[in-house]
Amino acid sequence: MARSLGYEVTVAEADKNMSKIAEVVNSSDVLMGLHGAGLANILFHPENAIFIQILPVGGFEWTAANYFREPSRDMNLKYLEYKISKESILESEPQLNKKKKGDGKRV
Repeated sequence: MARSLGYEVTVAEADKNMSKIAEVVNSSDVLMGLHGAGLANILFHPENAIFIQILPVGGFEWTAANYFREPSRDMNLKYLEYKISKESILESEPQLNKKKKGDGKRV
C-alpha cells in the first residue's frame, strides 16, 4: 500500500547485521512494524521521524504504551498507532467466523 502512495519501501530482513539495520532505520522517515522486540530499532530512528506501531488483537495496550509510545515521544518521534480489530480479521479471514460443528456457536 505504501508503494502505491508513492513511498519508497525498504523491508529490513532479520538476517541483516545490526549496523546495516541501524543504517536503514536511521535513513528512514517512517518506521512501521508489528508490536514486538524488533521495534526496539526506534533507537536508531532520527528525531522528528514517524513511528507507526501496529497492535495485534489481544490486549497489548499497556506494553505498547510503556515500551514504545512513551519512549518514542521522549526521543522526539511522531508516534502513531494502528490497532487491528477483531472485525478486520474476520473481514479478511471469513473462515474464522464459521460455525463449529456441534455447538452452533461462532468461533
